[in-house]
Amino acid sequence: MLTENAINAPYQINIVRKLSEFDAFALGGYPSVIILPKPNSDDSIWYVFHKPVLYVGDPPTDGYHDKILYTEVVKSGSSGNLYVRNKNIEVVNSQLSWGEFIAVKHADGASWWLVTPLRNSNTFLFFRFDSSGVAFSHEQTIGNLPPLSKEGYGQMSFNHQGTKMARYFPEHPFQLFDFDRLNGFLSNPLSVQVNYDPISFEGGCCFSPSGRFLYLTAVTNMYQFDLETSDISASQVTVETWDGFKDPIGTTFNKCQLGPDCKIYIDGPDLRYYHVIHQPDLPGLACEAEQRGLVMPTPIGPSLPYFPNYRLGPPDNPGPPCTATVSVQGIAGASGAGLKVFPNPASQMVYLDYRIEGGEARFELWNTLGQVMKSVSLNAADNFGGVSTAELPGGIYVYRLMIADKLVQSGTLSIQR
Repeated sequence: MLTENAINAPYQINIVRKLSEFDAFALGGYPSVIILPKPNSDDSIWYVFHKPVLYVGDPPTDGYHDKILYTEVVKSGSSGNLYVRNKNIEVVNSQLSWGEFIAVKHADGASWWLVTPLRNSNTFLFFRFDSSGVAFSHEQTIGNLPPLSKEGYGQMSFNHQGTKMARYFPEHPFQLFDFDRLNGFLSNPLSVQVNYDPISFEGGCCFSPSGRFLYLTAVTNMYQFDLETSDISASQVTVETWDGFKDPIGTTFNKCQLGPDCKIYIDGPDLRYYHVIHQPDLPGLACEAEQRGLVMPTPIGPSLPYFPNYRLGPPDNPGPPCTATVSVQGIAGASGAGLKVFPNPASQMVYLDYRIEGGEARFELWNTLGQVMKSVSLNAADNFGGVSTAELPGGIYVYRLMIADKLVQSGTLSIQR
């Protein structure tokens, strides 16, 4: 364990325990730990940010986060072992909200924004984390005040593109904001009504990989909202209702996290089960919400780890929102040339993860009438690229990987409108 008497002495820690060592600093159920690579450090330096809890009263009857601290973890070049170089360095000292601590890439595609609200407030603090370290940038007051009885019972989330932020408190409307990744400001606050059935005291929120859908959890129900409709509130669909399973604690629905495999994971009071939304970019029940879809071999703690979009790039080259194979280091299971196309279904953009051997390569999209709707040259040195599908009508298309005018691979792609 990390101890105060070791603060000035570097020592080795096991990478498998890099999150669990900080569990004591995070209030159960309210994610308050973020692990980020230091920009331009070649992943050799990582910062562990956390919000410790200050308990008040004798005996303690209340508490709040009173600081943001970071610990600097360095990877040894020769052994790959991790060492703590600086521990519990204060970033800010103020009364902060429970949980609600999130991060998103800056528009430069390298540095980060860290965001958290003040306690019981609609004032947000913004911190810039770049190659020189982390520093307070600015604050902004925007949107609705949180309900006093609900702070810590909801969740705050960025979409994977970093352009939208949601703030959610159960039994109340949720809020949507646009986010400027360059300057770090929220704008265009929108309050969306939710039909809770029944009334629920706790839950979470998460965007689908494309950003089209927002999912809310409310203990016994999961709701989906279509953010591309003119009336978002009217698009509400209940995609799952708790089946009453207990072992011995009820496996209800709480905080949400989009995984790097394009699925949404949802925790609950029973520490051995995660619920899974397998196809979060599909509308309604087609999203395939599965209760207890991931069973852990042992209890794993009262909350979810927090994963920002580590692979988000600048706006003109944003990178993949996620990939079902997790790794983008080539094509899973392929030898020689190969292609993976995602997301599928797509909306505005598809991403190509490819490997090319010999000859000029093209990616083609054909409609069901046999017409070529897109033809894009592929650079063998890149191995990754994006193709806009925004101008294409919705429907089923056939994609083809052509090398030296020979068909190497084909498949179907659904474009939704």
